[in-house]
Amino acid sequence: MCQAGDPDAKDGRLGIVPVVLHASTVHSISTIQIRLPHNHKQVETTVEMMYFELMKRFKGNLPLLHPITDMEIDSRTLRKLLDAQEVVTARLNESAISDLTEAQQGMYDRKKELKEQINELADSIRKASNMIMSGDLVNMKRVMRRLDLADRNDVPTLKGKVACSISASDEIMITEMLFSGLFNDLDSLQTAAILSCLIYTDGRGNEEGVAKIAKEPKLMVPF
Repeated sequence: MCQAGDPDAKDGRLGIVPVVLHASTVHSISTIQIRLPHNHKQVETTVEMMYFELMKRFKGNLPLLHPITDMEIDSRTLRKLLDAQEVVTARLNESAISDLTEAQQGMYDRKKELKEQINELADSIRKASNMIMSGDLVNMKRVMRRLDLADRNDVPTLKGKVACSISASDEIMITEMLFSGLFNDLDSLQTAAILSCLIYTDGRGNEEGVAKIAKEPKLMVPF
């Protein structure tokens, strides 16, 4: 069926729809098997009549394939899972749950989202607390205070904020170069030359690059 309808009113739409056999496209499998005619022109007559007859006979609830009684799968774990499924299904069919309005369902979905956010924040707080107690963080704070990247209260200074804004190369080294006034007397070419030393290369062509810089005395000034 392309579009299910009322079996008594027969207001559904019948057609051939190709479906990829995947776990995400299959909801359940029934024990009822219908032999389709080879001639697709008979679909509107034969298959439609068979479909509505089945829906009328089983009152719209086709029997589903049972893994134990039909497929003969003998497993204690599977039996426990099926029993748990029956309990959950019975609870979901109770009036207190099945008669929920869209507003109540939306509130429940929002509650799940907030609960996930709370769990994520709790994990972040726990990780931060563990890091505070670690020796690495203590050593990092000591170095930052010595370099004036943070004050006595571990609050980032202007120098520390500049270091946080640098996302390439060695942040601390570039910050020290900036605050020492190294670039004040250099023009754009000399600045580019000295910053190029902070870029990692694979080592090929270094001698050729040094030779080119050596020919320009102006570029050799920062070195």
